[in-house]
Amino acid sequence: MRVLGPPGASAAIVTDRLESLQILRAVAAMMVALFHLQQHVLPHHLGQALWPGLSMGYAGVEIFFVLSGYIMMHVHGREIGRRDATGRFLLRRAARILPLYWIVLGMVVLGRFAMTGAIPDAERLFAAAFLLPNQMPILRVAWTLGYEMLFYGAFALLIWRPASIAWLATGLAFGMLALVSLNARPAAVLLTVAQEAPYALLFLLGIAAACLQQRLTAPAALAFAAFGAFGVLAVGLSEALTGLAPEKPLRTLLYGVCAAALIAGLAAWEGAGRRRMPPFLIRLGDASYALYLLHLPVMSFAAKLVSSLRLDLPPWLNAAGLVLLATAAALCAHRVLERPMLRRLSHAIGRVTPKPDAMPVDLGHGRRRAAEANPGARANRQPRENLQPRASLDARVTREARADLRAGRVPPPRLHT
Repeated sequence: MRVLGPPGASAAIVTDRLESLQILRAVAAMMVALFHLQQHVLPHHLGQALWPGLSMGYAGVEIFFVLSGYIMMHVHGREIGRRDATGRFLLRRAARILPLYWIVLGMVVLGRFAMTGAIPDAERLFAAAFLLPNQMPILRVAWTLGYEMLFYGAFALLIWRPASIAWLATGLAFGMLALVSLNARPAAVLLTVAQEAPYALLFLLGIAAACLQQRLTAPAALAFAAFGAFGVLAVGLSEALTGLAPEKPLRTLLYGVCAAALIAGLAAWEGAGRRRMPPFLIRLGDASYALYLLHLPVMSFAAKLVSSLRLDLPPWLNAAGLVLLATAAALCAHRVLERPMLRRLSHAIGRVTPKPDAMPVDLGHGRRRAAEANPGARANRQPRENLQPRASLDARVTREARADLRAGRVPPPRLHT
């Protein structure tokens, strides 16, 4: 832990990451895995099914989209207005999404070729590699990554030209129209835009959650988190178990509002003090992207193997084995491939792009910066012996941070991706 003072505050305790949101990432990825297990893997390969409530797991995608907007604002919000940060931001986002996706995509293509002798045509391969809309995606979950890249491009517009939020909204609108137009029949473009547009609003709800978090006290944070979790479960289970649910645009927005409340509440609750989180769930959150990419191909291959061996196992045992196998594959992929690759790419990006200057931090001792801006004011400067030494300043900042922590005035910690 380190102590920093953001603008407008005396001091803040800033941790390396928000572990509660890492765990939420793990939960969202597991929700998607259980959805595909219930809807695709078990019925198509083994002729089985589990609890119908697992069909609400697709809501993990909505949670991921809101989290994406939150992270953009929380981690990169200070870069807004610095044009020199735009290229670095885009490179970092591309490095986070594309390399592991390309590896998994290559494994899926080679695996299908080994099993069936079929290989996708060049057009499908090109569209899949660069996340272009395609009515027959090679990797089923890849459509969400296309929206992620759209979100990143729109936020890069906001970094480059921060005149107003209209730049962000314009980028999202035109990008959404382009994505839908490439993937839908001409006569259905407007209808499809109306159905898919709420996904762009999920990103904006994540940005709103990052702003809301700073205004929540610890009790209010718990109330928001409880409301968000209950709302996600209520909307999802009512649809999965009773079929009573609003149409897709409204349903997506309901998930988004609840997810934004959950994220803001968890982040503010953790920011109010040190919280102990289960280490395994944190590690699974670190590997959530690998789990998101790998769960369907791994579970599908294993289910085909179980079917070919004619193993008559109960559905719950098949499901447990498939989920454990996908989780183990994701953890291994994160440790062996993703984490070392991200570390090297981060160093490479740092060498080829200039790092934007950090935002000045004002702890109430701005005399040196004022003197540099106005050299003629040096005569009015206090004698050096009257200035506080660095060690006493650090001690005072730490005391103020602890006082803010007790009073519930602590700004949000940083979330590293």
